[in-house]
This record gives sequence, C-alpha cells and structure tokens, in this order.
Amino acid sequence: YYWKVIGISLCFIIPILVLIFVFKFFIAGLLLLLYILFLAPFIDTPMGQLKGTLVYHSPLFITQKSGNNKLILHGGTLFDYVFTIDKSLNGQERKKFIILGYLRGLLSLINAYETGIMTDQSLKGTSYIINERTATKIGFKKVPVDGVQYIILAFNYFTLMAAYSVANAKLSFPKLSEVKTFEASLSELAERKGFIKDLEKFLSNSLSKKL
Repeated sequence: YYWKVIGISLCFIIPILVLIFVFKFFIAGLLLLLYILFLAPFIDTPMGQLKGTLVYHSPLFITQKSGNNKLILHGGTLFDYVFTIDKSLNGQERKKFIILGYLRGLLSLINAYETGIMTDQSLKGTSYIINERTATKIGFKKVPVDGVQYIILAFNYFTLMAAYSVANAKLSFPKLSEVKTFEASLSELAERKGFIKDLEKFLSNSLSKKL
C-alpha cells in the first residue's frame, strides 16, 4: 500500500518541484502544500492503526486515547471515506451510512463497557455530520469547541473539504462555525443503548437495498 502511495505521490510531487526549481514558478509551492495535506490521512490513519494509537470500532468510527481516562472520537478520516463509502450512494444515503458507522462504533464501545473489557470513560468528539438533536438522544451533550480545535480544523480545511465533498457526493465547503463538539461517558451511552440499537436498525434497513 505504501509503495503505491509513494509511486502515485512522486507523479505529482516531481512535476511540482520542476515547476518550482527549474521554471521558478514558486506559486506551485502552494499546490505542494495542498497535496501534502490531502495525502496526510492516507499515511497517518493506517500508520496510527498499525501502531495502536487509533482503534477502529467500526469502519467509520475510531477512538484515540487522550489520557486521564478519556477517549477522543473520530468519525472516520478522508482515508476511510474513500475506501469505505460506496460510490453509488447519493449524498443523503452517504450521510446515513456515516451515521450508521458511528452507531455501530458506539454499540461496540458500549458492549466492551458492559462486559467489563473497558472501564467507564469520558468520550469527546467533533462532527459536522451529526446534528445536536440526534447526539442528545444518543446520550451526548454539546460542549464548546475549544480554540485549539478550531485552529486544527482551519489548518486542515482542505482535507476537511475533501471529506465533506465525499460525504455529500458533490463539491462542498464545510462551515467551521457549524462544527459541533459533543461529550458523554460510556455509562451515559449505555443507558441509551436501546435507542442506539433501534436507530442503527432503522438506518441499516433503509440502506439494505443499496448495500
């Protein structure tokens, strides 16, 4: 996989370097930066999984340890979107599929908690897919997005835009002001397990003819 990534990358990087150093077309440096930002999830995500810093609980739901008995939730990266989402799905169906991945990941975490594999932990995640009403019904509560998170999102806006476009099945530009952060404990989510299972079943049935 990495040799393929390197080979494809060289096909883009070498021409850009030629433009910069041979033709003094320095604006091409911006293209190089954008490509590196775009490439990052295709390197960092599988590497994080191999190292164990990223743990998949479903194909579109990842956790990352943050210390002090806390987990950071990631609803899949651009890497996951590209390799997991069926290209035949339209925008609405893709969002359902992404949320279905969230729900299955949450159920996996809840089951680990209920069987004693995991202790009660605090979960925190930022999303532009799930709305506040649904998050509240699942067991999350909305908390302020900290300034550092906005800086990280702004720096990775190009990658975020690419993932958002894949999720919508068309070129889309996410508004950082609409990004929301949610928080809950495993015990709080376990209390809503019935609702989460019902919602997972509903979305699964609505997509069964497509998948």
